[in-house]
Amino acid sequence: MATPPSGVEDVFSAVCVLLAGINPAIAVQRNGKVKKEGRSWDACKKSLLGNINGLVDELKQYKALIDKECVPKINFNEVRPYLQMDHFNEDAMNKKNSAAAGLVKWVENIVRY
Repeated sequence: MATPPSGVEDVFSAVCVLLAGINPAIAVQRNGKVKKEGRSWDACKKSLLGNINGLVDELKQYKALIDKECVPKINFNEVRPYLQMDHFNEDAMNKKNSAAAGLVKWVENIVRY
């Protein structure tokens, strides 16, 4: 997909933010934040969608990484603005892209955890 439906880029960007410091393909600054260009659709496609099976494994293992305190705390601070967006919800994304809807649900649940 060359250009995603509106809002889908934000969903993948939020996933990149949560996986920063975990997925080595996601470019981070010295302070651990995802670089602005690392949040773009092209960067997200490259770092997340280049290996779908690897992404699924990372998503499944994420809770265990939280339990082991391997996830940088800054990731949770950086993802919160996405959760405040009007279109960042499962129902809105389901109308645009079912994969993005599933990722919205994952992001929301991980932040609640």
